[in-house]
Amino acid sequence: MSQQASFAIGFLLALFPLFCAGEQPVPGSEAVWSGLCGPVHIVLTEIFSYNDHGERTPGHSERAIYDRTGYETELYEFNSHGVLRQHTVYTWNSRHLVKTETTSPVSPQKSVQIFNSAGAVTETDTYDSHGILNAKTPNVAVETERVSHSTTKSTDGSISTIEGFRDGSFKERTVRPDGTTVVHFHSPSVDWRQVTDSSKRSLDYIEEPSSGKYLRISSHYGKAGREEEGDTYDRSGKLQSEVNFQYPEEDRNGNWTEQQIWAKSDSEAARLVQVTHRTVTYYPDQNGER
Repeated sequence: MSQQASFAIGFLLALFPLFCAGEQPVPGSEAVWSGLCGPVHIVLTEIFSYNDHGERTPGHSERAIYDRTGYETELYEFNSHGVLRQHTVYTWNSRHLVKTETTSPVSPQKSVQIFNSAGAVTETDTYDSHGILNAKTPNVAVETERVSHSTTKSTDGSISTIEGFRDGSFKERTVRPDGTTVVHFHSPSVDWRQVTDSSKRSLDYIEEPSSGKYLRISSHYGKAGREEEGDTYDRSGKLQSEVNFQYPEEDRNGNWTEQQIWAKSDSEAARLVQVTHRTVTYYPDQNGER
């Protein structure tokens, strides 16, 4: 498989949120953004990759814990051998993330990040194994790198915000009346543009680095809102590779429990490249049932 196809798979997995019908946690929560249905409590995710010969290799795994409103409160990350790599605790104030605390068995330190209301990291604190503060590092760039900011409203109801930065970069964000959002970022090293729908699902992504390959990924979704295909194109618009997502198994709440990823390009037939198994447990309902 080409490097571009491999990058496309990783990019699509990182960007697309899934959506499903049924009972949902509160709008805007992490569970909703991830497309989870029902009173989700714990999600265990295990990833397996397949090489060109069909041999399966265990990948990393995660255990995410959600509160009753659907916001993620803890995340355990394990390596391919099932050994804990790090544990992160999330602190929320209403619907705003205010702090993360990350520890790792291989490090005696704890890293704490503080966030502002816009979601940017304003400070990183490091503690030793006894809980004593070692370093407090403010993120000065958050306050000083932006040099301009403006907001305009178009006649069609679209609202655009443009931010300019000291290095000559700019970021333009346009929210259309139907909820579609277009973000355009330009800097000396890269220019990218992304279109997402009202459910925050990536529809189209274009990246033009100053050095390196042009990249465009278009995503397609099925009736259930799950991504079914991601197509990668070159600058001329020629199809380079296709990534197809299949969901052969789901639980009674409509959450998928198995996801298969198939990839193909103009030089090879479709082949299975990754399988993800997911186990979802739920909070009991008012009758004490799950």
